Amino acid sequence: MTAITEFIPKIKFTPTSSAAPAAKPWPAAARFAFRFVVVYFVWYFFATQMLGSFVVIPKLPVPDFGKLAPMKQLVMWVGNTVLNVKPTLHPTGSGDTLYDWTQAFMMVVVSAAIAIAWSIRTRATRHDKLLKWFSLFLRFALGTTMFTYGFAKVFPLQMPVIFLSRLLEPYGNFSPMGVIWYSIGAAPGYERFIGAAEVLGGLLLFIPQTALLGALVSFAVTTGVFMVNMTYDVPVKVFAFHLVVMSVVLFAPDIPRLLDMFVFNRAVEEKPAPRYGSTPAANKRWFVAQIAFTVWALAFQIIGANRSWHSFGGAAPRSVFYGVWDIDTMTVDGTLRPPLTTDT
Repeated sequence: MTAITEFIPKIKFTPTSSAAPAAKPWPAAARFAFRFVVVYFVWYFFATQMLGSFVVIPKLPVPDFGKLAPMKQLVMWVGNTVLNVKPTLHPTGSGDTLYDWTQAFMMVVVSAAIAIAWSIRTRATRHDKLLKWFSLFLRFALGTTMFTYGFAKVFPLQMPVIFLSRLLEPYGNFSPMGVIWYSIGAAPGYERFIGAAEVLGGLLLFIPQTALLGALVSFAVTTGVFMVNMTYDVPVKVFAFHLVVMSVVLFAPDIPRLLDMFVFNRAVEEKPAPRYGSTPAANKRWFVAQIAFTVWALAFQIIGANRSWHSFGGAAPRSVFYGVWDIDTMTVDGTLRPPLTTDT
């Protein structure tokens, strides 16, 4: 019997605590920065065109909350009282009007004040749960915007095919924006390429397992767009800059892991996708819901862009008189009409 028991492994049981070790508190600066970006970007989402990109329901009117009361009155008051400027609301097609800059300044100041008050009142040293849900919100807010701009290029609509009148215009008459706009419009293949990159960034953002890669792709694409806007004076600088910052916010928690992998050549542990349900079944339902929204948003954007492409884009029907013409003579009701500089 003694000989037999010698072959039985001797296992020593060490008592362990049932409680998991406490997570390390976030640095105070990180806690404040997180609270600020939560307040600011949730507000920014509802105050700008991002809400319109997110609502992928056909013919559903989306109000422009950033230009309605009480937001409008608050922006006007900040401009007139604090900055001593006169922001006005008028449709120019620009996203860099004095109103937009004043609105951004006001939102930064108010969001910082709310973040300070939040930091004073709370005792929380981490916001893991809020980070998970805020990241989900920001992924879909940025992803739908990437879809909107991406499909406007996959179907070359944003930078349209060059108008014939532009081909007759001296190059010196072009604005910097006109130069880049029609240079890209003259190469629809390249426009489709950069549009596909934007769509790819949005698509990767929607899927939890590829969200980090989607944030990196979106950062690369939006940084390129922002630099084009800055150097060619395209009036979407404020909005493009926000898209860059949103991308950074999404991959910021993974910066140490990215540095370890790509810079320091260190081993990186696997990071599981976030769980949005308390049970495996609930988490699966959340995953299915994200994929379903992705498919719906894709269909919505493809159908809408294709319809626009055939109604007023490059595939729209053309007149039989389409072309560049030299006019020799013109008669109106049988009467010869000489060319006049006052003619439209």
